[in-house]
Amino acid sequence: MGSGIGARRLSAVAIAVAMAGGLTLVSADPGLADQGLTGQRLAVPALDDPGHAASALDCPAPRTMTQGEWERLAELGEEAFVQAVVETRVVGDEMLPGRSVRPQLCPLYELGDSGAAVLLGSFVRYDDDRFTGMVPENESVVLADRDSGRRVSFEAFVWVMVFFGGDVRDGTGTVRGPGRSVDWGPVAAGGASIAGSPLEGETLSARLVGEWYAKDIRYQWLRNGTDIAGATAKSYRLQAADRGKRISLRVAAASPGRDPQTRTSASSGIVLGRITDPGVYVSGPRLARCMGVCTAKHRVKMKRASNASSIRYQWYLNKKKVKGQTKRSYTLRYKKPRTGVKSYCVSVRVTLKRAGFKTLTVDRVYGCWQATYRRR
Repeated sequence: MGSGIGARRLSAVAIAVAMAGGLTLVSADPGLADQGLTGQRLAVPALDDPGHAASALDCPAPRTMTQGEWERLAELGEEAFVQAVVETRVVGDEMLPGRSVRPQLCPLYELGDSGAAVLLGSFVRYDDDRFTGMVPENESVVLADRDSGRRVSFEAFVWVMVFFGGDVRDGTGTVRGPGRSVDWGPVAAGGASIAGSPLEGETLSARLVGEWYAKDIRYQWLRNGTDIAGATAKSYRLQAADRGKRISLRVAAASPGRDPQTRTSASSGIVLGRITDPGVYVSGPRLARCMGVCTAKHRVKMKRASNASSIRYQWYLNKKKVKGQTKRSYTLRYKKPRTGVKSYCVSVRVTLKRAGFKTLTVDRVYGCWQATYRRR
């Protein structure tokens, strides 16, 4: 590649692109004729190609090259020359999360009758972060929720060729345009719901459904439609004051340049109280030997008081319900088996209830043992 006025030899990139068909290169310059390029079809996308070019709405109008500007450009290094001739723009109908954008080249000068600008590859940048990956040719980048409020630009590797009078110059370099800011999307295109069980002591969590692009999201928990003081976190632990009530959630969302919006969830089921576990256990003997017929009395005991209003018992022997044994104590009568040894497993189910509270069921196995019987 030449570096001064009247530089006429094309770079290797230009020669490589020249052989496959595209624009017709017309020049009376003998240097080009020596390379066999006069009249060849160059594989350079035209400036109205949607994969590479920009419309007048996207690009500034290219300036007409003057002799003084051509002389100034001819003195620049290759990359500086490219950067002075073209820049990238971000093309997309809407700069919103979920929408697609793509890189586009904008010539800053009229490139001449057969001039061209070719996008060889590009990388997307967010704000001033380093590029995150190459954008395949003619493909787009889908904006994500996290891009809201950030500035997107494309850093592109470009080959350009400029004609001025009888002179031509080409070069490759990296260019980057001004970029465009990603708008905040619809503040709340979705809704809100509640996850969790309506039981005292349990924690309810806010769940956002659908598309939410808001920058600022605030929560307010409600008890029977009235704000709960201090309950403004994303989760809420149910307390005694919530018994018999229904809980709902109001979510307020706001973003710069957008009208604030509010979504209110459906109400939960009626919050039930929690019955305290009294610490049920079973007492009684375990008789390893019994002469004849023996009895053993078992009794349910509790380590602490319970807030239940009713307590019911059901005794089991060897995992089978013992009919009629529904009191706090149970007397097991040992019967002489046909063999000398028999296994016994004693357990009890305690059911604690109270209106407006979730029923608590406690199963306790007293133990299993083998009883040996001998005649007196």
